[in-house]
Amino acid sequence: MYRLRAEFCKGEDIRYIGHLDILRTLERALRRAELPVSRSLGFNPRQKIAFASPLSVGITGEREPVDIELDVELSPEDFLRRINAVMPEGMRFISVRMMEPGGPALMADLDWADYLARWHEILPDGIDTTLELFLQQDEISVLRRSKKGERRLNIRPAVLRLEDAGSRGDDIKLTMRLKLSGEVTAKPGEVLDVLREISGLKIEAPLLTRLGVQLFTAGCK
Repeated sequence: MYRLRAEFCKGEDIRYIGHLDILRTLERALRRAELPVSRSLGFNPRQKIAFASPLSVGITGEREPVDIELDVELSPEDFLRRINAVMPEGMRFISVRMMEPGGPALMADLDWADYLARWHEILPDGIDTTLELFLQQDEISVLRRSKKGERRLNIRPAVLRLEDAGSRGDDIKLTMRLKLSGEVTAKPGEVLDVLREISGLKIEAPLLTRLGVQLFTAGCK
C-alpha cells in the first residue's frame, strides 16, 4: 500500500460546487487517468481518498490537501502529469509527495488554515479599528447548530490571526488564521458574522478563499 499526499486548487469556476461533487469529480478523474488507486473492501468498494477538511460551498481553495492510496508505487511526477491531463476546468493538482507508511490520517493531522475574505464596502476609517476591537475580546460567543442541537461556543481562542490584507478604497481584504482541530475551532463565516455585529459593517457577498492548511507533521519521504 502506497500513500500519496497531494494538493489541489478549487478555483472560481467551481466555487459553488459542494464537497460531494468535488469527491465524485476526483474519483472520475482517477479512473480516466487509469491510476492504480486502492479500493475499500465490502459490497460497495470505494477508492481510498481522504480529504483534510472539506470546503463549504462558495469557498475556493488554493492548496487543498488530499491523501490517495495506491496499490502500485508511482512517482509523484507521473501521478501529477497523468491526473492533470484529465482534470476539469477550475480544479488542478499543484503538488504530490509520497508519504511514510503508518503516518497519521490527514484529518487527524490538521492544525490551522489561512483564509482570505474579500468584499466591497466604503470604510472611511479603514478596517483596522474593527479588527482590533475583535482581537481585544476575551470571549467571542457564536451559536453553532448540529444534528445534536444548538450550543454556544467561545471561538476567540481559535482565531489565531486577523489582519488587513491590503485593503484599498472600497476593496476590503482581510486574512484570518483559524484553528481546524482541538477543543475549539472557528469558521470564516462565523468571524465575519461577529465583525458585522460589533462594528455595523455590511460585509455583503464576501468572497472566501482558503489559502492553505497547516498540518502538525510532514511525514513525507
